[in-house]
Amino acid sequence: INKSIDYFKRAIQISRDIDKPVSVATSLANLALAHKRIGDYAKALSLSKEVIQIYDEKNIKINLGIAKLNYANLLYYIGYTDRARGNYLEALELGKEFNALPLIGMIYRSLGLLELNKNNAKKAIEYLTKANKIHKDAKHQIAIEITTTLLAQAYEQDEDFENAAKYITRAVMLTNRRRHEYTTNSYSEYYTLPSRCVKALIDTHI
Repeated sequence: INKSIDYFKRAIQISRDIDKPVSVATSLANLALAHKRIGDYAKALSLSKEVIQIYDEKNIKINLGIAKLNYANLLYYIGYTDRARGNYLEALELGKEFNALPLIGMIYRSLGLLELNKNNAKKAIEYLTKANKIHKDAKHQIAIEITTTLLAQAYEQDEDFENAAKYITRAVMLTNRRRHEYTTNSYSEYYTLPSRCVKALIDTHI
């Protein structure tokens, strides 16, 4: 990680020297992620704000939407739920402005996960259902797999075990399909673990 941090810092300085603000923002975003990985959340937040500022000043709205999504994810990760929600909603409006389906789908999923972890099952189901529809329109296959697993969890939380079983069966099928595509990769077993764990939980109710 330390080598990555040094590399991104050099990239930022070079991009600033040649007046390439978008390149600066890209490297700042990568540097923020590196600081998140080492647990320096204050620095990650500060860098993420710089990214947002650059895209806002340059009026690059689609990049601004992505930056706000990343910032919201970081806020949510460290427990600032209300601030995260506000940034998710701002990112959603930017995504809708450009009909950026992958971005919109990911934001709805993030909102659904936020509600799921607050035990607001019905609101979570609403957001996650929207997310899955948009994932399908965008042909965002990996996102479909993850969101389908979250939908199963939301229905289980809502004590709708029939729908929970339906969605987790679908999620396991989708992730197993991906596992078979990567039979030589040990990661394939890890990739299917979330859906298998949720299935085990739901099976105790049916």
